[in-house]
Amino acid sequence: MPRMLNLHRLRDELFPVPDAFDCAHGTQTSGRSCLPWTRILRGQRADTSCYLGVDPAWFEEAVAEIPRWHFIDLGCGKGRALILAHELGFTRLTGVEFSPVLHRIAADNLAKCHITADLICGDARAYKFPDEPAVVFLYNPFGEKILRPVIDHFGRAPRIVVYVNPVHASLFSCFERLRFGEHFQSFRAESLEGES
Repeated sequence: MPRMLNLHRLRDELFPVPDAFDCAHGTQTSGRSCLPWTRILRGQRADTSCYLGVDPAWFEEAVAEIPRWHFIDLGCGKGRALILAHELGFTRLTGVEFSPVLHRIAADNLAKCHITADLICGDARAYKFPDEPAVVFLYNPFGEKILRPVIDHFGRAPRIVVYVNPVHASLFSCFERLRFGEHFQSFRAESLEGES
């Protein structure tokens, strides 16, 4: 049985079956990608999560009533959330992905959809946040060891965090919780109260 399970995982990683989103968009954002060699070589195996494309319904619910500021997807994977953000009215898009393989796939997917985004292949901890209001999107891309320094680098500009599958939501205890649902929570820094 374990061997059969491993074969299914390998097939899902290397030859993912297109889901409804991919069939509609002509993209390749479905499947699961663990990228074990990339994670081991970069010494982050325990600190990163497997890639899964976000459920479009979860995404739409999570960003409802969120201002259409600069949308920054940390751990953007194959780019599905960036495509969804574009479709829901976010006009400035940035994706940060540490895996060169997923970064290339995201670039291909966005090109197929004729979507312009700033795609950065690098560690989210090294990303310099812009001095402008931004929505920071997380689909549980990494653990506390990476997430803590990312939060420390948010800067002073307004930040709204949309966190789907919020495994480490407790790290945002110093933020005001805006909304929550079965699959997400959103936060805004308490010091930014009163800004529109």
